[in-house]
Amino acid sequence: MYASTLLLTMGITIVEVFAPSSGGIAISSDGSTAYLVLSETARAGGKGSQVYALDVASARLRALTDGPGRVTWLDLGPWEKRIVFQRLAAESSYVAVLDLRKGVSVPVHASSRPVVNPRWVMGPPGLLLAREWVAKGAPWRWLLQAPGGGLMPIQVPESTTTGFGRSGISRRWLALPVLVPVDMDKEAEAPGRTRLLDLLEMKWRSTVRVVDLTALRRSRREAAAGLPSRCVARWPGKHGLGECRVDLAFDPAGKRLVAARREGFYPKGETVFFELDPEGEKEPARLFADARAFRPTWTPDGNGLVYLRGFGHDDDWWELVLWRPDLKQPQVLARFPEEFGQWVTTWRWLADERLRVVHHCDADIYVFDTGPGEVERVGRYLRGDRVRVLKAAADLERAMAAVPDLSKPPSAGGWPEAYAPLVKQIAEAVGKSQEEARGLIERMRQKAAVWEKVPVVTPLEVNESGDAKPFWPPVLSE
Repeated sequence: MYASTLLLTMGITIVEVFAPSSGGIAISSDGSTAYLVLSETARAGGKGSQVYALDVASARLRALTDGPGRVTWLDLGPWEKRIVFQRLAAESSYVAVLDLRKGVSVPVHASSRPVVNPRWVMGPPGLLLAREWVAKGAPWRWLLQAPGGGLMPIQVPESTTTGFGRSGISRRWLALPVLVPVDMDKEAEAPGRTRLLDLLEMKWRSTVRVVDLTALRRSRREAAAGLPSRCVARWPGKHGLGECRVDLAFDPAGKRLVAARREGFYPKGETVFFELDPEGEKEPARLFADARAFRPTWTPDGNGLVYLRGFGHDDDWWELVLWRPDLKQPQVLARFPEEFGQWVTTWRWLADERLRVVHHCDADIYVFDTGPGEVERVGRYLRGDRVRVLKAAADLERAMAAVPDLSKPPSAGGWPEAYAPLVKQIAEAVGKSQEEARGLIERMRQKAAVWEKVPVVTPLEVNESGDAKPFWPPVLSE
């Protein structure tokens, strides 16, 4: 599902929607495993969601969490031993860390003050970067969270609020989008608190603030009072929150910082890319502009950017594109659908410089391998009905491992009709013979774990009006 920044004030929920690379999906460094959030119906959004591991080679799912509520965010740790995730249950919110070796989840923050979108910090081990809602009627703030649960706020001028977009993280720096009311002086502190309605109606200046993590290494005690930050870029505000998104990313060396700033209201307008100096000694340098683009990441050599770009009417299709200074125009690496407003996409560079892309749209899962060179023609596609069966098998197996003698088998409601006999047999077998039940689950998996072929770049066809639209459905014949 979409990752969300929630403004919960005065009983109103505002959702800023963006597709994070850490959000609903994460990919292991060798590309063999994708960690996904799936709901009760295996869709990319919905109630009762949990974390699952998808083995890319076999197309099999393994359930990693259980519990009430829904998981709205996950991020894989730098050493790939832990996952941090955020769960919303009833009116509460908490952040937990899942140990992938032990299979145990431990809450690290639970409060009526929501902490959202936690991400691992690459520098000091065990630290999480997150957004926190301070109090009713107050803006959000950035903070660091220590493994023991201690919170270290990041110092910014009062009456500012966390910006919409993605933060940048390197071993030395944190780069954070921060919104400043346009009537504030550059670094002055405005008196009083800002109400949510003010946040919506005010004009904002998009800024980028940088935190030097070496200060944290020097004195953890001093940092507990608040880490200092400095402004390295600011842009004038024109309208409201709608055009205040800034996505940030450091290059592999951690020295170059790119900012992708949305200019103009959705779905119009464009995104302008700037290179920023983390030291704050140079002015932002404009690189290029593209339509409805966001979430840039650097290529392994640090000479190009890969990012998402909206395509088609109301951005009902998305393209993953590559920009390099020597290219006349960005190269399309992949093109995939967005259905019902519920989708999430992430990608990761592999050791052989291939780009592995995992796209979860509605209940379907796509896996593409692509890169700067010649784009692969064929990708993999797991239909939603197969995903639902694989998820059900994973849930059953986890439940049987946790409670060996199940007296009440899970409901078979909502499963594809073709699998009803198997579901009935499993329901009868659970509580009688664990070995028989596991054998039936394995039969379900064997039937469902089948990849189909799809084009990595879905071809376009021109309709009578002259509009170019992707051809659909994309499944390729043998």
